[in-house]
Amino acid sequence: MPIEVKIELVGWLKRYSPEENPVIIELLFPETVDKVFIKAGIPTEEIGIMKAGENRLSPNHLISENIYIVAYPTILGG
Repeated sequence: MPIEVKIELVGWLKRYSPEENPVIIELLFPETVDKVFIKAGIPTEEIGIMKAGENRLSPNHLISENIYIVAYPTILGG
């Protein structure tokens, strides 16, 4: 049974999916968060924080079940 990953893009990250938010990716086997973002065409270097509910996710977090991720962009400026 496929694993469904929903990725909600916040701020300027929305430009990577102007028509569909959240982005939905189906996995046939467990994969890391960073690989899922690459499959979705979202550059991981532009992501500042990734959360599932109240939990922050690391790029190497293994996704093995359906999940809803919210991705926030990096903060630029100084």
